[in-house]
Amino acid sequence: YVMDRVDGVEHLNNTPEPSRGKILESYMKTLARIHSLEIRPFDAAGIIRAGSPENAGQVGMRIYEEAYRASKKRPHPFLEFALGWLHRNPPPMPSREAVILWDTGQFLHDHSNLKAVIDLEIGHIGDPMMDLAGFRMRAREIGFDDFEALYAVYERESGQPVSRSALRHHYFSFALCNQLAFHSALADPPPGSDYMMNLRWCTETNLYAVEALAEILGVELEPVAPLSP
Repeated sequence: YVMDRVDGVEHLNNTPEPSRGKILESYMKTLARIHSLEIRPFDAAGIIRAGSPENAGQVGMRIYEEAYRASKKRPHPFLEFALGWLHRNPPPMPSREAVILWDTGQFLHDHSNLKAVIDLEIGHIGDPMMDLAGFRMRAREIGFDDFEALYAVYERESGQPVSRSALRHHYFSFALCNQLAFHSALADPPPGSDYMMNLRWCTETNLYAVEALAEILGVELEPVAPLSP
């Protein structure tokens, strides 16, 4: 893949509100343009793609699960429960295949304009709804939350509808990816690994997964009392 150096900021926490909206609108327009790219050149270049278009929404999770199973070192009941649910409840049929980034919500800006979209290493040909769902997980950290407004920008720019049921499903599956990726590093930490950072990521996103599945099932979660330090 191509690498470059771009100056910029990766969150919006210190960006004035009007500029924040402009940057996010530019990002959604960029996603829409990426999703409109002709997929044949990417397919010809060997970019990962599902065996059939109806499975476009599952190819990324399949690869993550295969890597997890190949390196699994100890039981993980929550992850097995979640993966079992996904196998029994596949995502809605995608309306189209597209070039997607998958690990979305990562970009650089100069407090006025979008400068670059970053972290493209797990992009592939899949369901574009995955791109719109995945970066919900970064909302608190980066500093944005009005996703309905962002989806409206995407629909205007792309001319394609945004499936709320697909978003809910993909958000749940994407929230499992940290635990899938870092299971082995947490079970048997290699020298030099940042154990506490990996554990923090997994703890956070496993909670997001619980909340996401509760939303799908219409389950009201009981509030949990904060632990004492």
